[in-house]
Amino acid sequence: MSKEECIYNEELDRYVVDLDILTGGGGADSTRDLADIIFVTDTYLRVHGRHVRNVIPVTTFGGNKKDLTMVALGRYLRANYTNGPSPFKQRGTQVQTLSQVVKDVRDRIQSDFKTTDYL
Repeated sequence: MSKEECIYNEELDRYVVDLDILTGGGGADSTRDLADIIFVTDTYLRVHGRHVRNVIPVTTFGGNKKDLTMVALGRYLRANYTNGPSPFKQRGTQVQTLSQVVKDVRDRIQSDFKTTDYL
């Protein structure tokens, strides 16, 4: 999300990401549910406090060709959040749908990354 899509927090004196912009404001007419939104960022402390459970933190890419963060992220996402065949499942096993794999991405992200522990 660009700076223009963020909100300025006077208390913190910085711009923060408010994922409600992706849900249509979070009201009854919301187009998306926060339970289905994953936000990957290298600055997760700038995410609005109530949305930190939606964040998968990554390190900033510095140009090192040996940096495999995005490769690991792709594998994690495919293994945990896809609703199609995964290259990491054995052939002949039943493929689960996304809703069978995880009901709320925030619970899985918190379990795997413990992002609220850093607040």
